[in-house]
Amino acid sequence: MTTREEIRDVESKVNALHRRIHETFATREKSKAHWERWEAACRDYHAYQNPTEQLGQPSILRDIRTGMGRWRDDALVFLEVDPWFFRSGYLKEKIVRALKQADLTMSEIERVNGILVTVVDSRKRREFREFCRLAVKVASPTLVAQLSQRETAADAGVRSRAATMLSYIRKHRDVV
Repeated sequence: MTTREEIRDVESKVNALHRRIHETFATREKSKAHWERWEAACRDYHAYQNPTEQLGQPSILRDIRTGMGRWRDDALVFLEVDPWFFRSGYLKEKIVRALKQADLTMSEIERVNGILVTVVDSRKRREFREFCRLAVKVASPTLVAQLSQRETAADAGVRSRAATMLSYIRKHRDVV
Protein backbone atom coordinates (compact mmCIF):
# COMPACT_ATOMS: atom_id res chain seq x y z
CA MET A 1 0.00 0.00 0.00
CA THR A 2 2.13 2.80 -1.26
CA THR A 3 0.38 4.45 -4.16
CA ARG A 4 -2.50 6.85 -4.26
CA GLU A 5 -4.31 4.52 -6.67
CA GLU A 6 -4.02 1.60 -4.24
CA ILE A 7 -5.44 3.73 -1.44
CA ARG A 8 -8.33 4.87 -3.66
CA ASP A 9 -8.97 1.23 -4.62
CA VAL A 10 -9.14 0.27 -0.93
CA GLU A 11 -11.50 3.17 -0.26
CA SER A 12 -13.77 2.08 -3.09
CA LYS A 13 -13.73 -1.58 -2.04
CA VAL A 14 -14.42 -0.91 1.66
CA ASN A 15 -17.23 1.51 0.80
CA ALA A 16 -18.81 -0.99 -1.61
CA LEU A 17 -18.64 -3.80 0.95
CA HIS A 18 -20.03 -1.58 3.69
CA ARG A 19 -22.81 -0.28 1.43
CA ARG A 20 -23.78 -3.87 0.56
CA ILE A 21 -24.23 -4.67 4.26
CA HIS A 22 -26.61 -1.74 4.67
CA GLU A 23 -28.52 -2.52 1.51
CA THR A 24 -29.09 -6.16 2.48
CA PHE A 25 -29.80 -5.28 6.10
CA ALA A 26 -32.88 -3.33 5.06
CA THR A 27 -34.53 -6.44 3.59
CA ARG A 28 -33.02 -9.24 5.65
CA GLU A 29 -36.30 -10.01 7.46
CA LYS A 30 -38.23 -10.66 4.21
CA SER A 31 -37.09 -14.22 3.66
CA LYS A 32 -34.42 -16.78 4.37
CA ALA A 33 -32.72 -15.90 1.07
CA HIS A 34 -32.64 -12.20 2.04
CA TRP A 35 -31.19 -13.11 5.41
CA GLU A 36 -28.50 -15.22 3.72
CA ARG A 37 -27.60 -12.33 1.37
CA TRP A 38 -27.14 -10.06 4.39
CA GLU A 39 -25.00 -12.69 6.15
CA ALA A 40 -22.91 -13.11 2.99
CA ALA A 41 -22.43 -9.33 2.79
CA CYS A 42 -21.25 -9.30 6.41
CA ARG A 43 -18.91 -12.24 5.79
CA ASP A 44 -17.45 -10.58 2.69
CA TYR A 45 -16.86 -7.33 4.59
CA HIS A 46 -15.13 -9.07 7.49
CA ALA A 47 -13.10 -11.31 5.18
CA TYR A 48 -11.64 -8.36 3.27
CA GLN A 49 -8.05 -7.72 4.28
CA ASN A 50 -7.78 -3.94 4.13
CA PRO A 51 -4.09 -3.22 3.48
CA THR A 52 -4.33 0.29 4.90
CA GLU A 53 -5.15 -1.10 8.35
CA GLN A 54 -1.53 -2.15 8.76
CA LEU A 55 -0.68 1.53 9.26
CA GLY A 56 -2.44 1.30 12.62
CA GLN A 57 -0.38 -1.62 13.93
CA PRO A 58 1.80 -0.73 16.93
CA SER A 59 5.06 -1.81 15.27
CA ILE A 60 4.31 0.28 12.18
CA LEU A 61 3.23 3.29 14.25
CA ARG A 62 6.59 2.97 16.02
CA ASP A 63 8.32 2.96 12.63
CA ILE A 64 6.34 6.06 11.63
CA ARG A 65 7.55 7.78 14.81
CA THR A 66 11.18 6.73 14.31
CA GLY A 67 11.29 7.13 10.53
CA MET A 68 12.34 3.53 9.96
CA GLY A 69 11.55 1.99 6.59
CA ARG A 70 8.94 3.31 4.20
CA TRP A 71 6.11 3.61 6.70
CA ARG A 72 6.32 7.34 7.35
CA ASP A 73 6.06 8.09 3.65
CA ASP A 74 3.15 5.63 3.33
CA ALA A 75 1.43 7.35 6.26
CA LEU A 76 1.88 10.78 4.66
CA VAL A 77 0.54 9.51 1.32
CA PHE A 78 -2.46 8.03 3.15
CA LEU A 79 -3.18 11.40 4.81
CA GLU A 80 -2.65 13.28 1.54
CA VAL A 81 -5.13 11.03 -0.28
CA ASP A 82 -7.52 11.38 2.67
CA PRO A 83 -9.65 8.31 1.96
CA TRP A 84 -13.12 8.26 3.48
CA PHE A 85 -14.37 4.84 4.50
CA PHE A 86 -15.69 3.04 7.57
CA ARG A 87 -13.15 3.45 10.42
CA SER A 88 -10.69 5.55 8.37
CA GLY A 89 -10.97 8.38 10.90
CA TYR A 90 -9.68 6.16 13.68
CA LEU A 91 -6.74 5.12 11.53
CA LYS A 92 -5.96 8.76 10.68
CA GLU A 93 -6.00 9.63 14.39
CA LYS A 94 -3.40 6.96 15.12
CA ILE A 95 -1.19 8.09 12.25
CA VAL A 96 -1.42 11.75 13.23
CA ARG A 97 -0.52 10.94 16.85
CA ALA A 98 2.53 9.00 15.63
CA LEU A 99 3.58 11.89 13.39
CA LYS A 100 3.24 14.29 16.29
CA GLN A 101 5.84 12.26 18.17
CA ALA A 102 8.20 12.01 15.17
CA ASP A 103 11.24 14.09 14.30
CA LEU A 104 10.06 15.17 10.88
CA THR A 105 12.32 16.44 8.12
CA MET A 106 11.67 19.84 6.56
CA SER A 107 10.12 18.23 3.46
CA GLU A 108 7.86 16.10 5.68
CA ILE A 109 6.83 19.19 7.64
CA GLU A 110 5.93 20.90 4.36
CA ARG A 111 3.83 17.89 3.36
CA VAL A 112 2.09 17.88 6.74
CA ASN A 113 1.38 21.62 6.44
CA GLY A 114 -0.26 20.91 3.06
CA ILE A 115 -2.31 18.13 4.63
CA LEU A 116 -3.44 20.48 7.40
CA VAL A 117 -4.69 23.06 4.88
CA THR A 118 -6.58 20.32 3.03
CA VAL A 119 -8.13 19.15 6.31
CA VAL A 120 -9.37 22.66 7.05
CA ASP A 121 -10.72 23.04 3.50
CA SER A 122 -12.51 19.70 3.34
CA ARG A 123 -15.12 18.50 5.81
CA LYS A 124 -16.01 17.95 9.43
CA ARG A 125 -14.14 14.92 10.74
CA ARG A 126 -13.72 13.08 14.02
CA GLU A 127 -9.91 13.30 13.88
CA PHE A 128 -9.79 17.09 13.49
CA ARG A 129 -8.60 17.68 17.07
CA GLU A 130 -5.59 15.41 16.45
CA PHE A 131 -4.74 17.39 13.32
CA CYS A 132 -4.88 20.60 15.40
CA ARG A 133 -2.48 19.09 17.92
CA LEU A 134 -0.11 18.15 15.11
CA ALA A 135 -0.40 21.69 13.72
CA VAL A 136 0.98 23.03 17.00
CA LYS A 137 4.17 21.06 16.38
CA VAL A 138 4.67 21.71 12.66
CA ALA A 139 3.04 25.05 11.90
CA SER A 140 5.08 27.23 9.57
CA PRO A 141 4.47 30.94 9.01
CA THR A 142 3.05 29.95 5.61
CA LEU A 143 0.53 27.62 7.24
CA VAL A 144 -0.51 30.32 9.71
CA ALA A 145 -0.97 32.78 6.83
CA GLN A 146 -3.04 30.25 4.87
CA LEU A 147 -5.22 29.53 7.89
CA SER A 148 -5.64 33.25 8.57
CA GLN A 149 -6.88 33.76 5.00
CA ARG A 150 -9.44 31.01 5.53
CA GLU A 151 -10.90 32.76 8.58
CA THR A 152 -12.81 34.92 6.10
CA ALA A 153 -13.82 32.12 3.71
CA ALA A 154 -17.37 31.99 2.38
CA ASP A 155 -17.84 28.48 3.78
CA ALA A 156 -18.70 28.62 7.50
CA GLY A 157 -17.15 25.19 8.11
CA VAL A 158 -13.83 26.28 6.61
CA ARG A 159 -13.89 29.48 8.68
CA SER A 160 -14.60 27.54 11.85
CA ARG A 161 -11.92 24.88 11.25
CA ALA A 162 -9.33 27.52 10.34
CA ALA A 163 -10.12 29.52 13.47
CA THR A 164 -9.98 26.42 15.65
CA MET A 165 -6.63 25.28 14.25
CA LEU A 166 -5.18 28.77 14.58
CA SER A 167 -6.44 28.91 18.16
CA TYR A 168 -4.59 25.67 18.95
CA ILE A 169 -1.39 26.99 17.37
CA ARG A 170 -1.54 30.37 19.10
CA LYS A 171 -2.44 28.88 22.47
CA HIS A 172 0.36 26.31 22.51
CA ARG A 173 3.17 28.04 20.63
CA ASP A 174 4.99 31.29 21.13
CA VAL A 175 5.41 31.69 17.37
CA VAL A 176 2.90 33.60 15.24
